[in-house]
Amino acid sequence: MTVPRSTTRFPDRRQIAVLVQTANDWSRQILLGVGQYAIEQGGWEFYVEPRGFYEEFSLPDTWNGHGLICRLTSEKLSAEIQRRKIPAVNISWLADHQPFAPKVISGEEHCGQLAANFFLEKGFEHFGFVGGAPSLGYSRRTVDAYAQTLRESNISSIHVFEYGPSEGSPHIRAQRQRLKEWIKDVPKPIALLVWSDIIGHELTLICSSIHVDVPHDIAILAIEHDPLISMLSPIPISSIDHQFQKIGRMSAEILDRMIDGFPAPDGPTLIEPIGVIERLSTSTHFTDDLLVREAIAWIHQNSHRPLQVSDVADRVGVSRRVIEQRFKKAINRSPGHEIRDAKVSRIKKLLTNTELSMIEISTHAGFTCQESFSRFFKTAVGVSPTEYRRGSFGSLR
Repeated sequence: MTVPRSTTRFPDRRQIAVLVQTANDWSRQILLGVGQYAIEQGGWEFYVEPRGFYEEFSLPDTWNGHGLICRLTSEKLSAEIQRRKIPAVNISWLADHQPFAPKVISGEEHCGQLAANFFLEKGFEHFGFVGGAPSLGYSRRTVDAYAQTLRESNISSIHVFEYGPSEGSPHIRAQRQRLKEWIKDVPKPIALLVWSDIIGHELTLICSSIHVDVPHDIAILAIEHDPLISMLSPIPISSIDHQFQKIGRMSAEILDRMIDGFPAPDGPTLIEPIGVIERLSTSTHFTDDLLVREAIAWIHQNSHRPLQVSDVADRVGVSRRVIEQRFKKAINRSPGHEIRDAKVSRIKKLLTNTELSMIEISTHAGFTCQESFSRFFKTAVGVSPTEYRRGSFGSLR
């Protein structure tokens, strides 16, 4: 006897379509957050396909599920969602907040403010911005907030790269010659906020080809984070920590509530970025003191070790008193402060980007005692390592 087969293995589960590119880490981390929330609800069934950044998204005519998480990047998709009356959540900075597709996104203005303050604390006096290609259609909210924060610190202007003709290609490589001339002309040292690790990667290649030092001549901080692209760059790219998985979880929870008949939020749900994931592309405080530069670079390269100020002094061949005096004069902070910040940055990266246990993370951060590790982190950050890791998640209920 033939047993009829259900069209789905779990007919009572939510049927959710995901129209998000899977080619970058930004979107994959958001999808991880969506998946984590779905598992906690007993499991959802997803319609998802491998997709690139420049693909146009659309729902198959044959798909008839409960809801949609998407990058709302076209009028066609917007019309399709409204025509089919499908509850939807938009996780892209593109498009405005809509009742039929509310936005859950990283706070654009906060990104700009965070980047400006990060660079100001390092002592830079010149600032620049390399955005995404105008054809991509992103708003100016991030760069406007970046510029406004700098103006509040008496920085009157920033150097903004202007895109030229590109034969229809939005890729930054089409601007290579124009970028090369722009880099030669900008005052140095300069702090550059760039749209993505892809742009940061291209800039490191250009700087290397014209003998411009990264990070001491040009420091590079990316808004969009992709650790793979960063790793493949000649110099790893620092980037903003957007709490991507929290964005995914919140998107899934809002969609879940909309499917149950609750109204969409009145405005965008903003998940504020929590800091900078610092790598070598910004790993300096601007100073003419080469000894201090060398010491800072060595501290960040060895943040996995149980460092003391005396270790730094030994490395650069001076006494502890001299190294502390040189740091104070050059960057108005102590080598101990630099050691702490480098270690905190490393721990945050391990907590958010790995599944290592607390014992393993404490070892990777140079601690021999887990209690000392937890006490150090809580004193520096204000929450325990466990609370910080859980802080990537949230709830509306």
